[in-house]
Order: sequence, then structure tokens, then C-alpha cells
Amino acid sequence: MPVSIYVSKRFPQSKRFEEYSAKLWNHFFKRESKRTEFKELQIRLYPLLEGSDDENVIGYFSGERDCDELEIEISRNWFDRENQELVKYSIEELAVAVAHEMVHAKQSIRGELHKADFSIPYLEQPWEIEAHSLERELFEKYW
Repeated sequence: MPVSIYVSKRFPQSKRFEEYSAKLWNHFFKRESKRTEFKELQIRLYPLLEGSDDENVIGYFSGERDCDELEIEISRNWFDRENQELVKYSIEELAVAVAHEMVHAKQSIRGELHKADFSIPYLEQPWEIEAHSLERELFEKYW
């Protein structure tokens, strides 16, 4: 197997989540076994990821092109500041977030991520444009 995928938290649909993540991985890397063999992808689910003061963050990707361990962090909840409470993301929202972060994994492994141009807003950076443009399509195809 070219990659080992592990979802850190068990929940009612965790098996489906792991299978979905493997399909996403294979979408990008099925024909690239040399580049991706011995990779380990950890998908960690947290109660809440910290973002900037004015926004909720649903996911992060971390990993370098040549490293063997890659990590996707996903927040199970978002903080509703108006009502001062945690609100759960739906399983579908979590799956879309994993698709988005998997695009970043592809970008990292293929060397497509470059230094940020801080004169351009974050959501207008090329890697974010690509991830946002593919996340829904990947979700609908593989979920």
C-alpha cells in the first residue's frame, strides 16, 4: 500500500471516513507509487482548532515534500461567538474539509506549494484557489 491512512478519533462513520480519505489519496497519487510509497497520513480530529480571533478554522495540512509523515488536522466544531457555544460541523462538512486539505497534501508532495506572497490575501493565494475549486467536486465524487 502506498500510504497508511489513520483517523485519530473513532466516531460512527470513522470507517467510511478512512475509506473516503484513501479514495482521495488515490485520486491524486494512484500512478505515483514511487513518490508516495512509505508515506503515512494522519488525520487528526480535534474538538476545536484555533484560528485568528475573528474566524473559525476547520482544517490544516502539514508536511513537507520529502517527509514521510503528513498530517491533516480537522476541527469537529466551530465556535459561535454570538451565542458563546461550540457548534458541531456535519460529517459532510468534515469530509469537504478533508478533501480541501488533501489538495494541499498533493500540492506539497508534488512541489506545487511556494512561498506566500503576503501582498495577496490568503484566500487568493494560488494553492487556496485550487483547493477551494476542487473540494466540492472531490467530495461529491468520493463520499
